[in-house]
Amino acid sequence: MSTKQRVSKYLLIPILVGGLLTGCSNSEPISLTPKLEIPTEPKSFEDILNNPNSAIYWAWKKSQNQILNNTSATAVFTVEIGPNTIADTSDPSLGINLASRLYGEFEKQIPTNFVYFERKDVEWAQSKVNKFFGSAIQNWQKREASKMCPSENQCRGASAMTSFDKKSALVIVSSSDAGKQTKNNTEGPSEAHEYTHIIQDSQQGKYLGNLPRWHVEGEATFAQNAAIYFDDYDKYLEARNSVVGSLSYTVNPDIEWLIEFISPKDGYTYGWAAWDKYDGARVYDVGMAITEVLTALSGPSSTMKLSQLVGEGLSYEKAFTEIYGVEWSKAVLLIAQILFKMFNQ
Repeated sequence: MSTKQRVSKYLLIPILVGGLLTGCSNSEPISLTPKLEIPTEPKSFEDILNNPNSAIYWAWKKSQNQILNNTSATAVFTVEIGPNTIADTSDPSLGINLASRLYGEFEKQIPTNFVYFERKDVEWAQSKVNKFFGSAIQNWQKREASKMCPSENQCRGASAMTSFDKKSALVIVSSSDAGKQTKNNTEGPSEAHEYTHIIQDSQQGKYLGNLPRWHVEGEATFAQNAAIYFDDYDKYLEARNSVVGSLSYTVNPDIEWLIEFISPKDGYTYGWAAWDKYDGARVYDVGMAITEVLTALSGPSSTMKLSQLVGEGLSYEKAFTEIYGVEWSKAVLLIAQILFKMFNQ
């Protein structure tokens, strides 16, 4: 039996404190936060190029609309917590169900077991992985839990696994004292991220992996914030900015760099070797920004539709053109220019 594994990157989210100043009893409250100027909804890549911030807002807004219109979550899942573990989140269902509502039309109700463990329960968590893979387990998979949690101070991350027949899935989530101080661990983003991977995997069938690596991780990173903070744009903006915050001083990508990253000359077939030369964080942060652009144009369903069409046998390029109405080669140039402006505002 073959399986596909994803590993999430946990991201620190700073806390903003706001307030209200009120006058006398017959006056309106005065907000200390500047009033949001809602950008015009973009209808094309060129529109977003003229105003990159429109992608950020409208990706969030269209995701909010999707969640509000889809009031019922249909995720099928169980939760197990290690015998010596206190999970970082008190409500695992929150992130799972919000991701279900965000991409519900694609969900195939794959029973998914979420397993939480601290360092002292590493062997217990690994036994869950061993059972899931069975006789097909590979040597590197036998160390999955310990790799994620090598010590008390380095116990972070999550891994989502879907069986080849798409009949079951497993997500292992590490917990720690440090994790319990991080909103990404406690408020549900990590669960939304990993469950998005399960929905992605359910679409792709034998073509699993024939999407750009940035698409797979970028969509899940976008979902972790758009789902959890669907009811508060300021919190969404804070969370997404924490994802891309290090780009300007670690990479500061130019347009040529972005073009190669989006559409590598060597292609992006199964294995994703084309992205091995980049820091691992780039498929998350740059990928999330690309997902915002696509979601702002055609809603969150459009990016998951790419997984579905590729799963039905189309190339990523042809699936992209079918959904967005623009040839892939032209879109790559426009997206690279959009991201360059977005990252250098």
